[in-house]
Amino acid sequence: MKQKLWIETEPLNKYSESIRSLRESLYARLSGQKNPVIVVSSPHRQDGCSTLTANLAASIAQSGKRVLLIDGDLTGNGLENLFQVDSKDGFIQILDGGGGKIVPSGLKNLDFLPTGAPKANSHPFDSPRLKEFLNKFQNDYDFVLIDTAPVLESSDIIILGQNSAGVILVFKAGNFQREDEITSREMLERSGVKIIGAVVNGIKEKDQDPYYTYQRFLGRNR
Repeated sequence: MKQKLWIETEPLNKYSESIRSLRESLYARLSGQKNPVIVVSSPHRQDGCSTLTANLAASIAQSGKRVLLIDGDLTGNGLENLFQVDSKDGFIQILDGGGGKIVPSGLKNLDFLPTGAPKANSHPFDSPRLKEFLNKFQNDYDFVLIDTAPVLESSDIIILGQNSAGVILVFKAGNFQREDEITSREMLERSGVKIIGAVVNGIKEKDQDPYYTYQRFLGRNR
């Protein structure tokens, strides 16, 4: 499996520069934390969350750290589509004790764990094995990044966020509503989930550059 990401194929464009800047801000924000688990989500689908998460994971891997990227979206398949993986044996099966396979991403230092096939009438993230396996992944990798279902659609981010170093919220320019930001932040903060920061993507450059840029608000309280 070999997936081309902008951070790899066009490392000098403004998008890739923004991803690296986001990575360095993240390092500073999490300084002193060993092998952190980071959850990434957005209020809505089509906000660019999966694309950002994949490129951020690849950028961290490029800096020499071993990274596990997990597709934790039980109702979508953004990362599986991005990496062209159709796996029925993934994170869900690991939590159920029935197998589960981590696969190489095709990029150095970056492994990928697809969601896997869901089971009817069950919620895998309620498993008492969740924390156990996240701890195991932390022992095996320097960073663990989890892409999740949208905040306003699912409680999954709360469960995963409570077992992480924190959450990055992704908003898309043009689809950004202040009310959605406030609701998303309040839902997480009431549940004791730490918000590392927020990213607004989809901001076009004035010269109509075809690549999107990112505004970063890591560590900023609003």
